[in-house]
Amino acid sequence: MTGKTEYLEIGTKRKELKKKFRLLKNSQLSWFEAEAKELFELKRLPTRTPESILQQILGKSPNDADKKARTKDYYISNTIGFLSALNSLLTEDFIEAFGFCKKDNELLNYNYHRLVQHLLLDSLVMLNEYSVYVANIEPKYGVGKSNGQHTLTLYQSLRQSIYGQSSFHSFREVEPDLSITIIRQLVELRVRRAFGILGWYDSSKKSLEPLAMSKIFEVLKNHESDIEMAIPLSMIVRINGWSNIFLHSGFKEYGWKHILVTEYLKQFSLGKSPGENGFNVNSGFSTTQATLDSIVNKLESGHPSGAEVIRCTSELVIKNGV
Repeated sequence: MTGKTEYLEIGTKRKELKKKFRLLKNSQLSWFEAEAKELFELKRLPTRTPESILQQILGKSPNDADKKARTKDYYISNTIGFLSALNSLLTEDFIEAFGFCKKDNELLNYNYHRLVQHLLLDSLVMLNEYSVYVANIEPKYGVGKSNGQHTLTLYQSLRQSIYGQSSFHSFREVEPDLSITIIRQLVELRVRRAFGILGWYDSSKKSLEPLAMSKIFEVLKNHESDIEMAIPLSMIVRINGWSNIFLHSGFKEYGWKHILVTEYLKQFSLGKSPGENGFNVNSGFSTTQATLDSIVNKLESGHPSGAEVIRCTSELVIKNGV
């Protein structure tokens, strides 16, 4: 690669970041794509939809994730996802914005530089892992990463979430993998609240029991054709399972996965784009009142005898007012 150290030699001040990101956009990403295609023995990368990329790179369970990581297609889809995430970020307007600022914003500069650097390092780690787990050849790039989330950084991020990134009580360094825990809670709360049942309170045990996602998915599967959802139920199940892996194990992921999932969940989380009836934040789900009643009755029937069902207003759109 001609001038492969040029990107690293450019500083991280405002005007330097403009030059740095433009170099990355105009030449460095092309170098990475060529490296990946050579390693994968491909003439070109295939075209894949955002949904198909997520289907390939998100494991629903630890076993599914491990199985995927042993296949060539997993790394091809991750390469497409990485390039998509960075190209979506490095728009002309974004790069030019660093030239419009009148003075340096140290925290803003740090955040974007850290994000891009994190993605670039992960991209080389990904090619190394393909070499080891699929191609059975010596890894080419001298980079690596810790695969586990340490409790020290969890605690520092906890303080940061309370006091802010720029404070006397926390470090400015962020842990991007912790966004997966928010994704997990977002998916669970959005689904539970869509149908208005959060769980139940068992007074005999004095315990609050959440409504199991597996039970919800089981019931929704039987009504899938009667419900309009912003994303397919199969993808909701996949994203929920994938986020559970990190929550329970702390195993880190490639940084672009968080970005791709976040963008994919936009309509699911915030509602669909404005239509004839205007914008509605609940429009990620819509069904008839009869279907809603059937789903709620089936979900309620699973609660322990004597327990009090914890309800909330259903956060979905009732079709045709029926």
